[in-house]
Amino acid sequence: MLSVLFVATIFAYYVLLSTRSLAKETLHKPELTLPQKKQEPIRELTANSQEVINIILPQKKISQSFDEQANDPVAEQPTEDSDIVVEKTPQTEVATANIENYDSSSSIELIPQKNKKQGHTWDFSADARAVYASYEKQLNNGDIVEDTDLLIRLRSDAIVTISDNFRAGFGIAGTCAISNCDVDFTLQTGLPSSTGLKKGQITIDEMYLHWLSDEPHRFKIAIGRMQTRSVLKTGVFNKSLDRINSNNARINWTDGVHAAYQFDNGWTSNFIMQYNSEEGSGNVYHDAIDFADSDSRKSYFASFESNQEISGVTQRSIGISYLPSALVLSQEVAQDSTQMYDDYLGLVGKVAWLWPQKNNRFTLRGGFEFGYSPTLPSHNVVGVVDEEAVSGVAWNAVFNIMDIYPGQNFGINYAHTGAGWQLSPQYTPNTKLLEFRYQWQLKSGTLFEARLRWQDELEESEVIAESPLQDNQVDFYLRFTRNF
Repeated sequence: MLSVLFVATIFAYYVLLSTRSLAKETLHKPELTLPQKKQEPIRELTANSQEVINIILPQKKISQSFDEQANDPVAEQPTEDSDIVVEKTPQTEVATANIENYDSSSSIELIPQKNKKQGHTWDFSADARAVYASYEKQLNNGDIVEDTDLLIRLRSDAIVTISDNFRAGFGIAGTCAISNCDVDFTLQTGLPSSTGLKKGQITIDEMYLHWLSDEPHRFKIAIGRMQTRSVLKTGVFNKSLDRINSNNARINWTDGVHAAYQFDNGWTSNFIMQYNSEEGSGNVYHDAIDFADSDSRKSYFASFESNQEISGVTQRSIGISYLPSALVLSQEVAQDSTQMYDDYLGLVGKVAWLWPQKNNRFTLRGGFEFGYSPTLPSHNVVGVVDEEAVSGVAWNAVFNIMDIYPGQNFGINYAHTGAGWQLSPQYTPNTKLLEFRYQWQLKSGTLFEARLRWQDELEESEVIAESPLQDNQVDFYLRFTRNF
């Protein structure tokens, strides 16, 4: 009953927003019978020397996710009628402009290219990622596990613009590794492994229909299989405590409906209704989340976010995840045929910043993300010895130095994830983490990254002979990403 009320409230909310948007557009359309205002002569700009200039809106920027196209956040463009100011802008932040496109955008954020004629326009894109990774892991029974592998992920996407308001998207993705490259095409709702596709598998990771309201596309809704993400955008890292599809070399997806509305002040609201099969979800969750109960077929995500820069703050976001009847209450009960479940609720806040706002040299960027869940699994479900040690608190902090040299960046990420936090694909429950990452934008569309990371358990875990848990881990990778 609670999930029905939740969906009904969100639906009514978006109906109201879209109605207001249509009414606004109607009211602002000029009547043909009104006299035309005499156009004033245009003054020409003159300059004594050749300089690069940039036309910007005073004290206002348009939201990145709605004014950029095809995962390419390069520059912001004015879309509203207002006075304009001509300013000289220094050539800074060489790498910053192209970094956040790889793992930060949802399918619904991509809009048809404005410089192309509308009507059955095809847009194609692809990316290739190669990851050489190695790790040494110590289990809580004392065993040491080591592994090294080279993994390649390939993705390609096609978007067809059917009309000014309709488009369709299709994507296919696959992985291959030295350890396993037996090609196998699969198509299923749940993930084949705990993190996504298995090595050697290929699948359709995007297939959706997308409706957009008239310009400037304030209201959007997509249905089908798509990529959804809610990340902390800080330049070097795209981290998330609650929702990110296909991070690193993984391949996963969201089956369902995604609606978004952008307000006049630049804030954007998102709502996702996601389908989960009995075998599992297309998103990555952890051990205490299970979708065997029939009431867990649909789960929900809603957020409000602004990416407008105000006094150095570049992102502000709050999100809520609601998974009805998906939390396993007790391991003893779960082993019986009559499993017992509860609703899982997670709240996440994000904030990101940069300093200084204009600089001929490097720029400092950072962010903080905090998550809290009031609904917790029992200690034996998550493998923690003490019941009181199961925490629903998770947080991560990021600090980056951008453009130490042109196109080269360095970042630090430190995080604590309580044993009761079950939503993040990037942070393991009951773990503290320290990560260093170097990033080099070799040229447009090519990115090199090197990572060194330590992980250690926060609370003492139970020793289970059949399936020992991770105690600590050290790993590194070298990663190349190329966009086409």
